[in-house]
Amino acid sequence: MKQTTAAACGRGRQGPAAPAVAASPTATAPTPRQRSTASVSLSQVSTASLSGHPGPPLPPLAMCRHQGTWAGARSVSGSSVVRGVGDGSARSSLAGSTRGSTGSTRRRHAARRPRRRPPQPTRGVGYTGRHAPQDVVLGASLLYCQCALMCLYMGMVRYDYERDEVLKTDQQLLNKMFQDVHVMIFVGFGFLMMFLRKYGYSSVGFTLMLGALMVQWAALCQGFFKLQSDGKIYLSMISLFNADVATAAVLISFGAVLGKTTPLQLVAMGTVEMVFFAANEYLCHTLNIVDLGGSIIVHVFGAYFGLAVSRALGRPAENSKESSTYTSDMFAMIGTVFLWLFWPSFNGGLASGHARHRAVINTYLALASGCVVAYAVSSLSQRAGKFNMVHVQNATLAGGVAMGTAADLMVQPVGALIIGGLAGALSVLGYAFLQPVILNRLKVHDTCGVHNLHGMPGVMAAIVSAVMAGIASQNDYGWQLYVQFPALIPRDDQPEELDTVRSSLSAAVEPGLGRTPLQQAGYQLAALAMTLVVSVITGTITGFLIRQDKLLHQLGKEGLFEDATFWEVPDEESGGSEVSPSAAANLTTMTLGTVRKLSASSVEAANNIPTLSAEADREPRDETHNKW
Repeated sequence: MKQTTAAACGRGRQGPAAPAVAASPTATAPTPRQRSTASVSLSQVSTASLSGHPGPPLPPLAMCRHQGTWAGARSVSGSSVVRGVGDGSARSSLAGSTRGSTGSTRRRHAARRPRRRPPQPTRGVGYTGRHAPQDVVLGASLLYCQCALMCLYMGMVRYDYERDEVLKTDQQLLNKMFQDVHVMIFVGFGFLMMFLRKYGYSSVGFTLMLGALMVQWAALCQGFFKLQSDGKIYLSMISLFNADVATAAVLISFGAVLGKTTPLQLVAMGTVEMVFFAANEYLCHTLNIVDLGGSIIVHVFGAYFGLAVSRALGRPAENSKESSTYTSDMFAMIGTVFLWLFWPSFNGGLASGHARHRAVINTYLALASGCVVAYAVSSLSQRAGKFNMVHVQNATLAGGVAMGTAADLMVQPVGALIIGGLAGALSVLGYAFLQPVILNRLKVHDTCGVHNLHGMPGVMAAIVSAVMAGIASQNDYGWQLYVQFPALIPRDDQPEELDTVRSSLSAAVEPGLGRTPLQQAGYQLAALAMTLVVSVITGTITGFLIRQDKLLHQLGKEGLFEDATFWEVPDEESGGSEVSPSAAANLTTMTLGTVRKLSASSVEAANNIPTLSAEADREPRDETHNKW
């Protein structure tokens, strides 16, 4: 055996040749004792058998180098195999029977060895359930919704030519404001929600998907309450404008549950919410309230509906991905700027004449004042006196929300500045102090803080509108008072007053409800209360419906606030970038250990410097090499 190994390893050296051993077909498998003996015998091969001179024993995996050849000896399933690699060195074994058994053993091991499977596409991290909603159910549901909308539009929806002809004088300006609102819905809201560091695709992508679906559904839901005698829904530019505004309510609710729902849950939530939104809007219109910018109907309803859905879904555990980065905050700031620029069109798009003039001016001033005050209060509320990016991204828009309901009322420029400033301060204080209380006490998780940007400023807008309605008089509005508040027009049983109003306005005036300004103020507050009740109740019901795993799949902990759950993302974004706490602790321990070792080595080296210097002084110096 030693000679065979020497022939393989010491190629070209003189030594006795190993006798050939005939292969035995009846050779039996070696016993465990034989296997261990064979392994030990190989491990005891010495350099004496390789070169004819005594030498130390080689390890079990010995490397013999001579003239470019090397060989490694090892034991495979009890049979010793000698492998030669290099310039064509011969491969030999202990015996032919061993070679045969080794081949069969290799084949058995190859059969047992699991084959490497190609990487399979992920079905989505964090899903709980038996099915793969991302693969089949989501796409099929979207196709089903779109096909259903096509069928409904084919049977019920027509163009409203007469309405567009009546408004042709303001058509160009209305088109421009409609485009402004369109940018707000799909760019402003989408980028504003991009602050989550691993949820950027979903923030913008789901905003586009949900918005495109909801504008179609909103036109149907709102048109259902305005059906003509022939059972048709007639679309005009105002219908499209109202559909965009209604979609804003759904996107506000989306902000409350951002990162905690699947796309299928979002579609279900938006579909149900739009029905209740249209019903609440119709009830508010029957109350004859004033809400030009939709602060009551849109912002209050969307905010508290979303908060109710979030409460029903439950509070998620703390997640490291629910945070922002420098880049994600910059993208969110883009959304803030777009919303800030186009908010006057949102509030004044449906007004005309002097009312539109006042709406644009009031909203403009309220936004400017709220922006400055938000910066100031943000700095004052922080210990270091620095600005908080969350406050800046959201509270700077609160003035536009607070001015929405009373946008076309006679608040005067200074009043608009005061309203905007109060709204900015209220929003910052809500983010700084109220939101943690809502999370810990009420167990309501608000991802985007819609309560501070839309909820409280919307309630403030309703209160402002009630105050302005209560003090309204002809001294401020003239005869336009009855255009601004149609419910104040005299009733049929007041013919003299009604005739006076008709003659003064020189237009066809329908009999009103004969309300007083104080009564109108009461109805403004009643609409606010009704909207709060309807939004909270319907939002709670919707939340319990979409959390049922039998109907819709829910996200697991790993899928929260994560783009890779629903999107194909680059490898560096989908995995590998997260460092677990245990890994971070181990890395810290290893780093500290290395630092201690380096410190000890440095101290030892410093102690040896005098000794080395003394030895160097005693050695003779070579002047030839010392000149450098």
